Amino acid sequence: LALPALGSFLFSAAATGGLDACELENSDMLDAVRALAFTEENRVRRAVDYRNLQSEELGSVYESLLELHPELNVGERTFALDVAAGNERKTTGSYYTPDSLVQCLLDSALEPVLDRAATAKDPEAAILALKVCDPAVGSGHFLVAAAHRMAKRLAAVRTGDAEPAPDAVRAALRDVISRCMFGVDMNPMAVELCKVNLWLEALDPGRPLGFLDHHIQCGNALLGTTPELIADGIPDTAYKPIEGDDPEVAKAWKARNKTERQAAANDAGRGLLALMEGPALGDAVRGLEAEDDAEIGGVHRKEQRWQEIGGSESLRREQLLADAWCVAFVARKVEGEPPVTERLLERIRQGEELPKKLRASIEGNAAHYGLFHWHLAFPQVFGPDGGGFDVVLGNPPWERTSFEELQFFQNRNSHLYSALTTAERRRLIAELEESHDPLYDEYVAARRITDSTQHLATKSGLFRLTSVGRTDTYALFTELATLLISDLGLAGLVLPTGIATAIPLQSFWRAVFLAKRVKSLSDFENRAKYFPGVHNAKKFCLFTVGGSRLSFATTLFGFFLPQATASSIQDNSFPISAEEIERVNPDTGQPPIVPSRRDLELLIRVHRNAHCNGDQTPGWVGYTSAGTGDSWIPFNHVGEPSDSTATMMPLIEGKMVHQFDHRFATYELCSQADITRGEPAASDARRESPEFSVMPRFRVPRIAAGEFLDRKSGCRCVVPVYRDYTSATNERTLIATLLADGVPMQPLNGFSVNSAGEAATAVARLNSFAIDFVARLKTPDIHLNVTIFNQLPGSPLDYRRLEFAGLIGLDWITARVLELVYVSADMKPFARDLGYDGPPFVWDADRRFYIRAELDAAFFHLYGLSRDDVDYIMDTFPIVRRHDEAAHNEY
Repeated sequence: LALPALGSFLFSAAATGGLDACELENSDMLDAVRALAFTEENRVRRAVDYRNLQSEELGSVYESLLELHPELNVGERTFALDVAAGNERKTTGSYYTPDSLVQCLLDSALEPVLDRAATAKDPEAAILALKVCDPAVGSGHFLVAAAHRMAKRLAAVRTGDAEPAPDAVRAALRDVISRCMFGVDMNPMAVELCKVNLWLEALDPGRPLGFLDHHIQCGNALLGTTPELIADGIPDTAYKPIEGDDPEVAKAWKARNKTERQAAANDAGRGLLALMEGPALGDAVRGLEAEDDAEIGGVHRKEQRWQEIGGSESLRREQLLADAWCVAFVARKVEGEPPVTERLLERIRQGEELPKKLRASIEGNAAHYGLFHWHLAFPQVFGPDGGGFDVVLGNPPWERTSFEELQFFQNRNSHLYSALTTAERRRLIAELEESHDPLYDEYVAARRITDSTQHLATKSGLFRLTSVGRTDTYALFTELATLLISDLGLAGLVLPTGIATAIPLQSFWRAVFLAKRVKSLSDFENRAKYFPGVHNAKKFCLFTVGGSRLSFATTLFGFFLPQATASSIQDNSFPISAEEIERVNPDTGQPPIVPSRRDLELLIRVHRNAHCNGDQTPGWVGYTSAGTGDSWIPFNHVGEPSDSTATMMPLIEGKMVHQFDHRFATYELCSQADITRGEPAASDARRESPEFSVMPRFRVPRIAAGEFLDRKSGCRCVVPVYRDYTSATNERTLIATLLADGVPMQPLNGFSVNSAGEAATAVARLNSFAIDFVARLKTPDIHLNVTIFNQLPGSPLDYRRLEFAGLIGLDWITARVLELVYVSADMKPFARDLGYDGPPFVWDADRRFYIRAELDAAFFHLYGLSRDDVDYIMDTFPIVRRHDEAAHNEY
């Protein structure tokens, strides 16, 4: 065929392996080639255009391959590839990233680094010395795009032309790809595809494919260790029992390891192996990279040197040491298994030969979990004196690290997958175990792998800021990126916006944002279907963070951006300082979701006129105190309790209350359909009766409500509550009212106050448009939790600014709240505490509307907002506008 030698494993005899001994009928071969050569659309067959296949198409091909699962029937001698609803793509987190997002990230993360290199004394050498990495590389789209940017810069330096010729760019592209691009992925197919993509881009007629095995590697980027962690010894957390472990064996290993670790702590040479061997390994790899691979002989020499480095005794010992440290976390801790403790690490350091079973266990676990140690995989990047990548780019998986049971059974057992309740699924799984079904063993093994992976990732000490709560892989990858970049490097990632707004990640956010390392955050919704397999409402962002020696006076934020283009981001983003965010969110330091600079300025103004709730609220009553659903006793559909009321109390759900209204909805006389939909209702006519009280769906045992009955608070008549479930796009986001003290609730948050007057003013404040406006900007998802509430503006600094009809400030407010709330007999204790002895007020919708308008105006005034500010704020409540216009023909 007169083809030049290509090189690489892909085109070697070893690549086909066992297929060499197989035979294929010519007719089957013809069918296969025809299927590859042609495609059919609308009954029209056309040839596939492989000549113009680009990395973007390869990326989507890779996605679709992950959706296919082989179905083999040995008995019937049939084979098929079936689509599995994206299951593997979901579990590997592999979603192709649109080029528009990639280019925007390159603008923020790569271009500043290129600008700095271009001004160096030797710009060509500076550009070629840059190291760019994608730790979840997939098909290599980010690396290909980055390589093109860098190649154009390099060609411009070499030729002196701002727009260099294509031949100059192509020559530069090959140099950039062979020297500057690095990638890691846990999927072997992704690793091979990434190399193919890079080869296609760097293809130079007549020259072999460049050697990339030392730059594009396979492994789990999150599962590994560092010389510093090894030097500190195996921590006690490694021996926490997980799925399949014997707790007593784990306890014994932990005690043994603790003793050995303390004894080894006095060894001055402990942990120095990596520091001594590191320079030699780095020099060896740098020598490999200096080899010219313009001819096939150079490629073969690189392959040979790489094999020699991998087989060297020093690297094998380093690898075994790092693997053993990690295996202490994932090894099965049961009788008969060799213990992996600190003494084992000492034996490896001293060069002792390990028993074959023990060494096989370590190496087997390392391969099984894809352990990946960055300092050993890329010693030319991470040396004893530090280092790191100049740029880290990527779109890491957005999955939870916990085991997804339903997902596991989705393509394995349709009956179990379709189980309607958790209890039913538990019963079916128990049946699998009793019948010794192999699927049960597979299920247990999958749980073990997930638990072990999560255990190592979250307890190793590598991820100190993001391994909290229900851990997300994207959060771990983000912290990893900050660890991988050099002091002056930049990381640019596509992430859920939760990286900045999720409460569990507040420690990470404060660590990078308050240190002024965050360069920019550009937020989008997926309504434009950037990711077709992800929900439209999912919020994601382009996040750029710098190394420890970079400092940005302000961070460029853009929220709800209309499209992912450089001009759109520039036109719709604005700078925010760390000091400004600390003023509005002092506890978490996380940004509010502000569409414009004016929204932020209004937030700051409101906060200047009030303390935060967390500074004023003395205590909390958590909504989970109502017990679990297993202890709830339902009413029947006509409202009669199905159990004795002597031992039970009514459970008030969030949907049953509204602003200033604890009788908003009732399940009494609801149809079964209303109950199923969870949409109870109470008419104004019902609420006009002061004797009307709501009928809940459930009662709970009095013991479950005990915490509510035993609150230590100065106010014993009512407890102020607000709905936990909400949204910034609802008609109103913050919904608060008063409940009789001692009533269990779920999901509602209640907080302590010292008097009935405090309760009244608190509810008035929370239901005001002024505070609702703030709450909308601070509520990133469907929960207005305690942390968010604590950072909302509290009582205005000076109620004396209000004086009407002889009532000053607080008295004026409580008089109106009394009229709004005391419309039923069960609120009589509250009225008496406020000094009112009369009967309940009449429920009058028009009168209530007028009173609430007065209160809203009062709080706008108290928080220092002008009429123009009010006009702006009220325009952010579109559903309120729509309802007002429908009722009154104006807003």
